[in-house]
Amino acid sequence: MTDDINLIQNHLESESNALYFINSFMMRLPIGNKLFSSDKASIIDLGTFIHEYIHYLQNSATIAGVYEFTVQLRLLFCFSMTLDESRCSVGSESLDVNIQSSINDIFRYQHVLRGDRFPQDNIYRIHRSDIHIKVSNISCLKQQFKLPEAHETEQVILSLIVESKNAAPTNHQMSFGTNCICEGLAWELERNLLKIELSEDELNSISPPASPYKILRAVYEYYMGSQKSSGNLIRCGLIALQSESPASIFIDICQNLKTHGPLAHDAEFPLDIVNKMQEVVGESVDQLFNQMVDPMIKNFAGLGPLKSTFLAIQNNYKKYMQIRLNDPFFEMSLVDSTRDLQSLIEMLMSMPPCPIIQTLDEENEEGRTEVISWFDGHLGLDKKNNINANVDGLGVYQSMNAFFGSHAINSKIYPTKFLIDNNNNDSIIKRVCCPFINSCGAPQTIHSPKICRESPWESPVNHNSSCWYAVGAAVLQKGAPTFFVT
Repeated sequence: MTDDINLIQNHLESESNALYFINSFMMRLPIGNKLFSSDKASIIDLGTFIHEYIHYLQNSATIAGVYEFTVQLRLLFCFSMTLDESRCSVGSESLDVNIQSSINDIFRYQHVLRGDRFPQDNIYRIHRSDIHIKVSNISCLKQQFKLPEAHETEQVILSLIVESKNAAPTNHQMSFGTNCICEGLAWELERNLLKIELSEDELNSISPPASPYKILRAVYEYYMGSQKSSGNLIRCGLIALQSESPASIFIDICQNLKTHGPLAHDAEFPLDIVNKMQEVVGESVDQLFNQMVDPMIKNFAGLGPLKSTFLAIQNNYKKYMQIRLNDPFFEMSLVDSTRDLQSLIEMLMSMPPCPIIQTLDEENEEGRTEVISWFDGHLGLDKKNNINANVDGLGVYQSMNAFFGSHAINSKIYPTKFLIDNNNNDSIIKRVCCPFINSCGAPQTIHSPKICRESPWESPVNHNSSCWYAVGAAVLQKGAPTFFVT
């Protein structure tokens, strides 16, 4: 069992860990994960998948997820305004000063919504191991934005005391938001899953990186005192995500919960808080799409297959919101019922995940080192009846996000020339490379792999290319090519 604990610890600290691509509805499983390729999957493989799957649900089954999606559409539209005829960006600083101001506000709002992943000072340079974080103070600041409509929300600032064995306590600050809420929830739920095979002492010996994984618990315990169990912590986080300002709502819920005094047991949770959340969800979903999402989608001309894909994404949100209304904390039930591969398969049939890029142990017979797995039912996919219209549409949308993301650096849209001039920088290379390069079957991955790695927006757009990235760049520039319109 000690070997299992070491494997989990190494996995949590690994830089090649699994990943969910927020707003792109896609996840990546690392090399060595056997969950969908072998009947010898371990509890680590299962836990890794559940962690990322929870992130997908946070993006697809919460009010905060809808706001995230809307912000992404706004930024994609702003990015489209910077593209010239060659599908290269001239950067946001070339735009009208009023548009620049609007872009800055959208980025600023996104940061307030998400918060920081790490304290503003790099604590890991000071405290190299066994980090313990304690919240010493919490303050809320009202922030105003033009998106372009006027919008106000609260930013939550945490004051932290960080301690470790090899350094004296130090003080830090960070902005608290969905980064820490979502990672904290995913870890607490993954930890509950690990209880299948590990004792409480063994679980306590596993320590994920303190930030962002443990910040949510630190905030909760600031109000509620030290807690061994996680049930009500998870409930508070899930309710907070059913709002446009999850950080400040989480604070409000904790303060409310504290007034109820000691609860009889972890499963007891005040019904008034739950009922309020369900009321908000029931009233908000259609309104959010009608007033925020639909107008943003209509900004893009010539969407082609993206029309049906965006409709499928909206229907997916509404499906999960209905599940939320029936079971406010369904993620907890999901983890409790997932005990082995068979129970996982049964769960995925009713709530299929987004596409998964799986890194292979070695090249497959097509010479690829990664494969993309799609699941029946996701966005209407029906393999048996060959209904797969949204596979290409989602790939194009994901490519649009990748194209934008390669240029969005430090809350600014950089010109393509900057990326080209710095293509010897490792971080730029990773940022620019097409996310599908190792799993794609398009001809240019064989004939022109350099373009896929260094400038995928230059990929040819024609009947024979079948390149999602090329079509995504074309949609952003001036609309989908006519051959791709359905």
